[in-house]
Amino acid sequence: MKRRYIEDLDLREVSIIDDRKQPCYMATSIEKKLQEERAEKVEAMEKLLEGAKTEERAVNEEESKQIDELGKQIEAIDKTIESDEKLRAFQTSVKDPEERGTETETTEETEVRAFADFVRGSITEERAGEMTFGDNGAVIPRTIAAKIIQKVYDMCPILEKSTRYNVKGTLDIPFYPADSNDITMAYSEEFTELTSTSGKFGSIQLTGYLAGVLTKVSRSLINNADVDIVNHVVNQMAYNVSRFIERELLIGTTGKSLGLSGIEQSVSVAAVDAITADELIDLQEVIKDAFQRDSIWIMAPSTRTAIRKLKKSHS
Repeated sequence: MKRRYIEDLDLREVSIIDDRKQPCYMATSIEKKLQEERAEKVEAMEKLLEGAKTEERAVNEEESKQIDELGKQIEAIDKTIESDEKLRAFQTSVKDPEERGTETETTEETEVRAFADFVRGSITEERAGEMTFGDNGAVIPRTIAAKIIQKVYDMCPILEKSTRYNVKGTLDIPFYPADSNDITMAYSEEFTELTSTSGKFGSIQLTGYLAGVLTKVSRSLINNADVDIVNHVVNQMAYNVSRFIERELLIGTTGKSLGLSGIEQSVSVAAVDAITADELIDLQEVIKDAFQRDSIWIMAPSTRTAIRKLKKSHS
């Protein structure tokens, strides 16, 4: 085969294709073909009109039909080219999802990065989604706070099973004590009025309190770039919060949360340093059947160990 150089080649059309297999220039091969077809039809229309002008006459009926048909075809080609240009414009404006991900950060990524910088003592500029500073320090971003709360629920099953009220201020919850003329049902005769009784409602008042937890991080840990400082702080804070909530829900604090300190149902045991299977059954039967479903046992680790070591007396 004879070797040819660029100047010897007859280049009628060249297409430059990028890695997405899309032409890198505006005029694609399809558009070029449509432009050539349009030029041919315009030329044919000009010849028909030029022939009538040369003969100094009006176009006849057949020529008029041909001109109308050529005009319709040219309009169709123009609409096709216009639609193709719009499509290319849309394709240019839409970026690859991978490219978008590398250009912008999500809100979670921004807040996690800002929180890590704050813990390490690197102050970042205050932008939307980053740390907000107040008189008492920095406010934990919503993303970090949500991680801590979710971790607390995972560590504290008592909190997960408790009833929560998302309200502001003080909340009064009414209840009907069983020892206050409890509502009873009995048989009645037709057309006979029922005897009414009046019960006395009680009220449980829930008040919001402010509590805080301090998490200390050593400088060596902060300066260690291999440690995920955000997860470390989240896990440590969640652990301390869960321990505090467990204690308040069970034992309570005088003048604050009452916990379970007001529970009256109890079972007296034979010995304070020993426990029997019968006493466990008696304790369970104190609870009404309607409330035993989905209930759990809550005990100290030492009590759990003693129960696991129970043995049958005859074995």
